[in-house]
Amino acid sequence: MLEPISVSLASLNLATLAPMLIAIAGGLIILIIDLIKGNLDKSLYVMLTILILFVNFGSVLGLNVNERGFFDVILIDGIAIVSQLLILAASMLFIPLALTS
Repeated sequence: MLEPISVSLASLNLATLAPMLIAIAGGLIILIIDLIKGNLDKSLYVMLTILILFVNFGSVLGLNVNERGFFDVILIDGIAIVSQLLILAASMLFIPLALTS
């Protein structure tokens, strides 16, 4: 009748999803740290966020141009890489403002 669908990890090309997965995992780690140990200083959360953004910045720099991923749904072109780098750089500049006030 119906044949089982086999999906290889090579066709997913998970490297194109790495920046998004790093941001999600980093946010979850910060939330778990806050749940386990409350009343930590705000500077710890700011530094963890900046560290995660630096790792994310490096993963975006490692992406290849004109690469398709996730069953050819995502196209990583030059504009996508530049815009992700711009958003990450702006985030790294503005997040330390959370330490003021």
